[in-house]
Amino acid sequence: MSLQEWVENGWLRIHDTKSSDIQNLLKRAEKNLSESYKVAGDRDWQFNIIYAAIINLADAALMAEGYRTRSGSHHYYAIESLKLTINLESHMVAMLDDFRKKRHVATY
Repeated sequence: MSLQEWVENGWLRIHDTKSSDIQNLLKRAEKNLSESYKVAGDRDWQFNIIYAAIINLADAALMAEGYRTRSGSHHYYAIESLKLTINLESHMVAMLDDFRKKRHVATY
């Protein structure tokens, strides 16, 4: 399945990406990773900060292709899209999705 098919299914929308959009997401990811070192004693908070960086990077990869997730299930589609945007191997995407599920249970 292609990203365009994801648009047709209503999971993504086309986005007129500016280089500043991607730069901002990369800066946020970098900041999150930097901050994660400062809270090394609190593993739960560190996990949440690193997870936020993963979502920032997945969003940046989608925007680089000219797409954004739609509201609802944003994190799921951002992570799943990594198969199509950066050719991330399925087992890695599955691991990131496990992180998403664990974060969801812990947060909500």
